[in-house]
Amino acid sequence: APNFVRQSHDARPEMLLLAFWTTALYLVLSGDRTGSPWRLAAGGLVAGLAADTHLNGVIFPAALFVVLLVRRTTLRKLVSYALGVVFAGAWWVWLHILQDPGLFREQLEMFSVPMPVFELLERPVQVFAIEIARYLLVQPRASILLAWVAVLAAIVLLRHHRDRSLLSLLALFGTVFLFMALFVGTRSPGYAVLLWPVGALLVARFVDVSPRRVAVGLTGGLIVVSVAATGWYTWQQLQSSYEAHVARLQAHIPPSATVQADPFLWYGFADQPFIASHFFVLAESYEDNARRLGIDSVSYTHLTLPTKESWCRSRWSR
Repeated sequence: APNFVRQSHDARPEMLLLAFWTTALYLVLSGDRTGSPWRLAAGGLVAGLAADTHLNGVIFPAALFVVLLVRRTTLRKLVSYALGVVFAGAWWVWLHILQDPGLFREQLEMFSVPMPVFELLERPVQVFAIEIARYLLVQPRASILLAWVAVLAAIVLLRHHRDRSLLSLLALFGTVFLFMALFVGTRSPGYAVLLWPVGALLVARFVDVSPRRVAVGLTGGLIVVSVAATGWYTWQQLQSSYEAHVARLQAHIPPSATVQADPFLWYGFADQPFIASHFFVLAESYEDNARRLGIDSVSYTHLTLPTKESWCRSRWSR
């Protein structure tokens, strides 16, 4: 999917996270099918270690556990899977907490991205509406096609080819979506790639049970659209210029101003005070810290936290 190309172009950790995710998926599903406790344990281990590539990986062990429950797997298989997860959890605790408990407590106290689950009772519709927007705002726009095809494929399969494998895929799709909506406070469209492997499996299942003409047409259509969208995105990137982008920003920012922006802009503003947007993911109060640091100009990205200040209200502004 074009979205994968964009993530790799930006050197985002989601690409490594997806490698752990798809590997864990394969190991758990094949382990459940073959009855191999080693594959299930390895799947639990890989799913648990995914959080070491990106914190969003913490949702994978729970999501795969739901899949195993839907597939009505045996207690022995569940224990094998759980042992792998527990081992990964122990490794994470040893590496990130026990090495320096004081530093871990300090980082935990600073972390202030609110989890949407705490807003669920107050505004449930908005919580899920914002999550849906994550997938509608994904770039390049053609990446959305796979998601819509996956949803349509699921509807058709539920009506005509309902089985345990399909139900487990739908449970996986729903669990990842639900956990993302409730526990991932940063609504970056880039995180949408975590659902892409599940969507691809749903489409593959639909193709597998469809008449040959439908299967070939759908697969060919998706390939053509994906290649075209990837080509268009690549062409756009080749036409863009870092220097020209920085120059446009500098035209509106005084040379002595303190700038808050995405870290990649640091090279363009190396000669003046610069605060990376990531700093505010860990800030107790955006307004207080912005005033304390004397920030004069803000380049909006999804990491710019919401604030009451009129000059920095939306994390989606560009």
